[in-house]
Amino acid sequence: MRKHRSAWSTVLLVALAAPSIAFGQGNNSQSDTTGGYGWTPARRADFMTECPRSCRENSKLPDQYKYQCDAYCGCVMNEGQRFTTSADMDEFDRIVAIGQTNPLWERFKTLFKLCSERTFR
Repeated sequence: MRKHRSAWSTVLLVALAAPSIAFGQGNNSQSDTTGGYGWTPARRADFMTECPRSCRENSKLPDQYKYQCDAYCGCVMNEGQRFTTSADMDEFDRIVAIGQTNPLWERFKTLFKLCSERTFR
């Protein structure tokens, strides 16, 4: 697992600015270590460590919503695994770090608002 915060998690911090304003197909050639999903177990564990931590550290998210960060991140992960792979997530890290985008990243970013609306009520 990674010890650093991925570049896209910075985007996640910005996307969680307020609960009401939180914010292609993936390559399915993953090995069967993905457990039927697009992400490997290590990627899922990394995401569910990093995302809630970033969410709780976000000073723009009101304190009364911070207990819901695990649910929010679970939503993003579950929805995201439907159309992205671990390799896609690595690509997101790369392109966000250099200020670029691609259609799949744009699609993934829609999950921030969707999951915010589902979670932070």
